Parts: sequence; C-alpha cells; structure tokens
Amino acid sequence: MKKVCKKISCILMSLIFMIGSITITAMADEGITVQLNGVQLTFDVAPQMIHNRTMVPMRKIFESLGAEVAWNETTQTITATKDDTKIVMQIKKTDMQVNDKTITLDVPPQIVEDRTFVPVRAVAESFNADVEWDNESSTVKITSKNNSIFALQMADDNLSMLDNRLNIKMPTGTKDAGVWYGKSAESHEETSYILEANGQKLTVVANELFLYSSGNIKDDANTLMKRWSDSSNQYTLSDMKFVNNLDVIEFTPNQMEAVNNTVLIKGAIVKNSDNTLMLIDVYVNEQAFENKDNCINLSESILNTIQSGTRKLNTKAHDEELNGLVSGQKMHISLQDNYVLTNSHGPDFTVFYITKIVTVGDSQPTMGIYSGNYPSILSANISSSQLQKSSDNILGNNIQWTYYKSASDSFMETVFNESKSNTDTKMHIFMHPKADENLDEMKKMAESLKLG
Repeated sequence: MKKVCKKISCILMSLIFMIGSITITAMADEGITVQLNGVQLTFDVAPQMIHNRTMVPMRKIFESLGAEVAWNETTQTITATKDDTKIVMQIKKTDMQVNDKTITLDVPPQIVEDRTFVPVRAVAESFNADVEWDNESSTVKITSKNNSIFALQMADDNLSMLDNRLNIKMPTGTKDAGVWYGKSAESHEETSYILEANGQKLTVVANELFLYSSGNIKDDANTLMKRWSDSSNQYTLSDMKFVNNLDVIEFTPNQMEAVNNTVLIKGAIVKNSDNTLMLIDVYVNEQAFENKDNCINLSESILNTIQSGTRKLNTKAHDEELNGLVSGQKMHISLQDNYVLTNSHGPDFTVFYITKIVTVGDSQPTMGIYSGNYPSILSANISSSQLQKSSDNILGNNIQWTYYKSASDSFMETVFNESKSNTDTKMHIFMHPKADENLDEMKKMAESLKLG
C-alpha cells in the first residue's frame, strides 16, 4: 500500500510540475509586453508569467525606470538605487527591502534562462510608478514619474515640422531647438526639437531634401544612402512602411558612434503627398546612449507618429519677397517653375538660397544671393584665362557676370553694391547651374530682382 501511495505521489508531483511548466510556456507564447509611458520595452529574454505574476529581466526594467542596478554574485543580491530610494532583493527570497521598509513579495526574484527576473509591479511601484495590467493584450502599462527621457509620457498634441509640412508627436517637455549644429535656418527648411532630462538628450531634426521621388521610395533611399555613406558610415534600410498615409523608409547606422557627444540612432526618409521627400534624423547624447535599446525604442515610437501637414511646396512660377537684406531695402524675385527659396541669417549677413527641385539621382542646380559686407568670391583663386565675362543689368546696375566651367564644375557670379547710398554692403549672386538650360533660368531670376 505504501508503495502504491508513493507511486501516486510521484505521479501527482510530476503532473504538478508539468502543469506549472505548461502554464509558464503558454503565457510566454502569448507574448507579454511591457510599456513604459506608452513606449514598448524590448528585453533580450521575454517577460514570463510565473504564479500569476509578471516577471521581467532586472537590469532592463531598473535602468528604464532611471535606477542604477548592481548584482552581487556571491550573495545573489540585487541592489537598485534611484534618487533617495534604494531597493534590495535576493534570489528566491520573498523579502524586498525598500529603504527601511520590508515588503513581502508574492513571487521572489529568480533566474530564468541565465537572466535574473524580478516582479515588475513590485519594483515599478517601489519607484513611485503606477502599474496597470491589460488582460486583453497581455500588456503591463507602467506610468513613471521619473526624470529619464525614456520614462516621459508622449504628449497628446502634435508638433509642426517644416512649417506644417509634417506633424509629429514627442514626449512631454520637448522644446524647439531652433539651431542645430550652428546652422540658422528658417522653419520651412529645417526643424529641430530637443528633449532633455537628467543629463540625457534626444534631438529630432527634419530637413527638406527638395527632391521629387522617382516613384519608388526604396530605390530613392538606396540612392541617397550611397550618396551619404562612406567607408566609416554605412546604413541598413527597413522595408517601406505606410505611416499615417505616408510612405516611410527608416534607416539605422551600422555603427553607432559618438561624434561631438552626438549619436545618430535612426532616421527616416518620408514621401509626402506632393511626391517630395523629407529627411528626419533622431540623435542622442552619450549619456542617453548608455541605454541604447531604449534609445532605439523611443526613436521608433516617435517616427511612428509622423503625419502629413497641410502645407505643400509651391513649385509653380511665383514671386517671393527677400526679407532681411542688410541694407534694409525690400526686394522681390520671380522664381521659375520648380524653384524654391530658403534663407540663412548671420550677425551681419543674409544668404538667400534658391534650389531647383529635381528627381532623386539627378544633378541639383542651386543659386544664392548674399547680402553683407564680406562676400566669398568663387573665382578669386582661378586664373583669369579660365574665366568668361558677360554684361547684364540687375536692379538698374550695369553688372558683369564671371563664368567658369570645367569638366567637374561650373559657376557664374557677380558682385555689386546693394545700395547706392551704402557702398560697404555688397550683393553677391552666385549660381551652380549643372546644365546650360538651368543657367538661363537662373539668369532670368536674377534679372527679375526688383526693389519694393
């Protein structure tokens, strides 16, 4: 009889272990996800449901909550510290010390697949975070009040990019950066937003490429990547994504390295409804980059909010006002089809850039109008025998064009006094036509300049 009881006990114990194992596996297969302030966290080992409690790898959850974590192999003790809160836990021990308070855990920390797992609700709530369980999606939703950029809630309102060409959502506390890498540009040419918390920085920069798509954005992206890549800077492209009615190709640097305390995490090429392309880059500083996975997840969450704005590029022939001339005069120019005007201001100068929108892969003609006291003459170091001269009349001034052409480059320029009353202020018009037909268009635009 005793032998029979022992056999039954063994069978029952085996069944219990099997059922427990099946339960854990089933819950893991369902795909438990963890979100921190709306951003999904990525773990190297998936979260597990153990005895009806969600367990997650310790280092990822603690660092995401902004805590420093230490592991003592000898005592198998976990110590996590953030601000004035210190948590101490031990493998297979249900007592968790939070400062001078002892909390009894339903499920103790344990090692799963060579990773130390901790109960997510207990540790998050100990750092003053709110935790909810969404049973329908098997998602743990953590709302943290911590000061890490990865724990900030996504704002409800959209931010305008490129003067309402695009809209995007960013975490709360995001500010308009205004200037990126020392470049002062109008909002319709470049927009940058910066998020800062506890020494961590994330910057999102959007730029107009002034390029038409060829019709295949993946081919466009490959063409641009070849142009931007070099031996030390290569990129991996994603498949095309359809984000809020926009065609988007994301790219990731193969080597993420800091340059001037800045790391490019991810970028996106966006095709708008008018078939023009824009570039969005996401950068972080080295302190934020210590949490590389969080940087990637946050950048992806931001890029997934891109929406088309209401403004379209005006690519038809039209007049534009040149604001910001150093002489204080008002001036207008008549742009040809497919040309756009942008400008950049310095302390004592303004440069107006006129760019022709072309299809990706084609040579792009550009033209500039400099207003200031110290123009940079393109032909200054070129032999006069290589230069051609021609006369013209601009703004009532008899001017002389200087033209240079070689196998690899060509330009045309002229310099004259911007104002008859102030001979110190110069107007320097320079052109890089790329082709003769573009040169004719640019000369017509220069000749269209008028005061008032």
